[in-house]
Amino acid sequence: MSKSSPRLLPMLALLSVMVVISDPSDAGDFGQWQYEQLVRPNEAQLAMEQQGRVNIYDGLRESDVDWALDTQFERIDSMMFVRTIRVTEAGELEMDSDCD
Repeated sequence: MSKSSPRLLPMLALLSVMVVISDPSDAGDFGQWQYEQLVRPNEAQLAMEQQGRVNIYDGLRESDVDWALDTQFERIDSMMFVRTIRVTEAGELEMDSDCD
């Protein structure tokens, strides 16, 4: 291995990132697909995650994210959650000030 090889690993990891992005207001079947990928990954997905693939889950409910973080320990390094939907105790969506 050459001296530059240690820098190659982060670059390869970055290249292996799979971005899964959707509009939470129009989740439909895609939102269901993301949920299924999270809770019932197939063997091919698990193999890709073991090779460094990262799935970015967009617009999932906070309860689903919490479930994944509490139960999927071996897969946490392969998960990223963005625009998580939070619900208040009153059942309303909680939005940050930078959300429109």
